[in-house]
Amino acid sequence: MSQITQLNHFAGNIYLPNTTNQSSVEGAKATAFILKYEPEYLQYILGYELYDLFEDGLLANTTIYKNIRDGVVYTDVWTGRTEKWYGFATVGTNPIANYIYYQLLKNNAQQTTGIGQVNTVAENATRVSPEIPMCSAWNEMVDFNIKLYGFLYANQDIYPSWIGNDYYARSQEFVNLFRKINTFGI
Repeated sequence: MSQITQLNHFAGNIYLPNTTNQSSVEGAKATAFILKYEPEYLQYILGYELYDLFEDGLLANTTIYKNIRDGVVYTDVWTGRTEKWYGFATVGTNPIANYIYYQLLKNNAQQTTGIGQVNTVAENATRVSPEIPMCSAWNEMVDFNIKLYGFLYANQDIYPSWIGNDYYARSQEFVNLFRKINTFGI
């Protein structure tokens, strides 16, 4: 699998400190999360069949799959307006990076020790909940996912194996990628 998400994608409101290179502890952890959660996200949003074609298509340098990765202008089928899918490779508009950021913050909220789950105590700092940046990152990802949905829906004839084409094949994970969240869990 080719890795689309890079450490520099964690910028702006999904900034991860000390991750400029993979040799730092934080950079290595972020890279491990990319390797784990990028395929998961892509399989959820594309469905396994299109995910597999997408991976092979990128290796073969196929235009229709590069359009998903790099972005492309398309005509929205509902409004007739020209829209732009920015792709996964663009810094600041990569929904995969938002998904990974969310997972990383969720994982960092507690640590596992020999006595169970614990919260660390920071010296000269006050620990705050990661819920607000997690919700912000997730909700921004949902907005990007809606753009991707619009692009794939407008190009159903090019991507017939996309999971979004078949209402009954959609997984709960697929549906959840289009639901905004809040700190109240409602």
